[in-house]
Amino acid sequence: MMDFYLPVVVVVLMAGLIVLTKPLHIHVTAKGHNGTARQSSHQIPTPRIGGICLISGYITGLFILPPAAFEIAVILGISAIPVFLGGLGEDTGFDVSPKKRLLLSFVSAGIAILLSGVWISDTGISGLWFLTFTPAAAIAFTIVLTGGISHAVNLIDGLNGLAMGVSMMIALGLAGLAFSVDDQAIGGIALLVTAVIAGLLVFNYPWGKIFLGDAGAYSIGHVLTWIGIFLIARNPDIAPFAVLLMFFWPIMDMLFAIARRVLAGRPVDRPDRLHFHQ
Repeated sequence: MMDFYLPVVVVVLMAGLIVLTKPLHIHVTAKGHNGTARQSSHQIPTPRIGGICLISGYITGLFILPPAAFEIAVILGISAIPVFLGGLGEDTGFDVSPKKRLLLSFVSAGIAILLSGVWISDTGISGLWFLTFTPAAAIAFTIVLTGGISHAVNLIDGLNGLAMGVSMMIALGLAGLAFSVDDQAIGGIALLVTAVIAGLLVFNYPWGKIFLGDAGAYSIGHVLTWIGIFLIARNPDIAPFAVLLMFFWPIMDMLFAIARRVLAGRPVDRPDRLHFHQ
């Protein structure tokens, strides 16, 4: 079993530094969490750049992974750059709209496909054959699904510990499934993601000293989704639907948000306080 103490330490040190230096940067790093955002559940301005801590821990952890896992983890990290930067721009006050962030999540998915040559070639559900009946259709479906899940993880980031706790459970589920088929590489990457999230979670729950932010939420969603896709591609015996079910909570919250806004005649990208966690 791989030793992930070092990436956790990196995350903890960076998060601690951000919290300790809060007065120096809070005017930039607390956008959307100063009590003015419609969907905000907090009143005290709080840094929302936890994504920087996560990516730092993830990069550190790359060098602990064995070669087979390292190659895949690098692809995941590189492909996450567009959605990470878009989220970070929103976190630091550059007004990157939800539509633009969703588009960037599609770009990240496209990069993952280009770098890996991997996509969802079969849903495992006979009634949905048309989604993957040609490579072009399968690639388009993969981009929409993975970008949508990345966006969905951001939508559940509304209470201390919620998005990170759910993401850790998803990562542990993917790790368990990977190890059950002896896929050590994918299992190791999933555990790395679990470890770096845990390092940040201690600052977020229950006291809310630092938030995940859009950069962190979108990046976690992207990486976890693609861990699942690699797991399916490398292990045909695993049912794609079994992997999809691990993302049940963020997917259902997103679909519920879309449905209620459409029925109310509101734009689907307009924030509200009607998510399940609220």
